[in-house]
Amino acid sequence: MGEEKYMDEDYCLECATKHARDVEHHLEDLVTGASPELKDVALKLKEEARQLRKKIDNLRVLELAKKLQKVI
Repeated sequence: MGEEKYMDEDYCLECATKHARDVEHHLEDLVTGASPELKDVALKLKEEARQLRKKIDNLRVLELAKKLQKVI
């Protein structure tokens, strides 16, 4: 079986950035509604999601920069 390609590479990073942002926002809601026992765990998860989103977004920006260099 061959590997099916259903979206281009750019879309993956755009999508990953969006989904990571969505996860971060959901975790913010969890922090707001968490019981005192769970609040610390929720805050740590939110921070990890934020760091992951930033890394994904940096990859996206690097890919955009590479494309611009090819055009110029």
